[in-house]
Amino acid sequence: MLLLREADGRGRDPEEIEDMKKIFLFFIILSILLIPLHCELPDLEITEDNIKYENLVSGMTGKIYVNIENKSDVDLYTVPMKYALKDLGTNVIVYQDEITKDCLANWTTTVTIYWGNPTYGNYLFTVIVDPDNTIEESDETNNAVEKILHVSASDLTVTDITFSNPTPKIDEEIRIIAEVKNIGEASTIKSFKVGFYEGESLLSEEEIEKLDPGAFKSVFTYWTPKLEGEMDIIVKVDNREEIEETDEENNSVTHSITVEKLKVFILSNAIDWGLQGEALKVFLESNRIDAQRIFPSNFDSYKNEAIIIILGGPDAYSGVGYIVTQVLDGSSINYLRTEGAYNVFLERDIFTAKQLIIVMAGNDRDLTAKAVVENKNLILDYIKP
Repeated sequence: MLLLREADGRGRDPEEIEDMKKIFLFFIILSILLIPLHCELPDLEITEDNIKYENLVSGMTGKIYVNIENKSDVDLYTVPMKYALKDLGTNVIVYQDEITKDCLANWTTTVTIYWGNPTYGNYLFTVIVDPDNTIEESDETNNAVEKILHVSASDLTVTDITFSNPTPKIDEEIRIIAEVKNIGEASTIKSFKVGFYEGESLLSEEEIEKLDPGAFKSVFTYWTPKLEGEMDIIVKVDNREEIEETDEENNSVTHSITVEKLKVFILSNAIDWGLQGEALKVFLESNRIDAQRIFPSNFDSYKNEAIIIILGGPDAYSGVGYIVTQVLDGSSINYLRTEGAYNVFLERDIFTAKQLIIVMAGNDRDLTAKAVVENKNLILDYIKP
């Protein structure tokens, strides 16, 4: 011990000191080499809750958001990811792809997938991060997930058809009213047309801007029937087939409606009938109006009809004049008793509500005939609906 102290002046042998330096250097190098063995491994995680979506509506461009979590302090670059969409109705893969994405440490990276024009139904969405296990992770069990995605759609239908007059006459303009309802799961993605048809002939198209699920809207058009008989009125929603729906077979409804000729009853005695009464009947029938002659003797059976034409003035014989005095007021009666007088008189609601009685009369039979000849075209405007 005395020799060691004498050797370095502090009691240490130079060789011992050199050995201690080597040992110290060895431990430093060993520590450096062991550092990677104690580094944190990365961990990429994806769960069902990490998959979000919007606009999964038939006919729209849907978006699927995949959130990849890097739950470590290690930055990872060009991380591969595979995904696929399988139609559960047909069991066919409709879309698949593989991409790469940088996933920074302790950060959630969002991948946006665009799904153009999906079709109504249920789909299995599968996504796998690092599918070939090229990245060593602390947990290899949380890299894949599946989620069922539902694509919704609207469903348009006609729930009701009504008419402003359910018993229209030929040449009578009426309204056809249709109630359209969206019984589907989603709002319509754009406006659509409602077609109104008489048989196979398109009457008009009316537009509806938008219809939310469960909502309905009434639209109407005008229709003037030209033929007598039973007519099929068809209303077809989404007339141009621009909206993708859950059910394309419930878009049209047919309603049958009976169209009748307008009926006019002509009261006349034999002389006035022979002068212009029969000619008036032929004229009306040529204009698709059902004209029927009646007599003073049976007038009470027809006095409540909607449209009656009387030929003759207050002094016409065979009882016609008496009926005229029940229809016209005193001033009109006095006028017709003036020499050379003739005219057409329109009287309403005489024997019943909503009734029109037209008196075509003159001071004598020839003037009555003249009143008919000069005004028969004009009365079409009066009697047609």
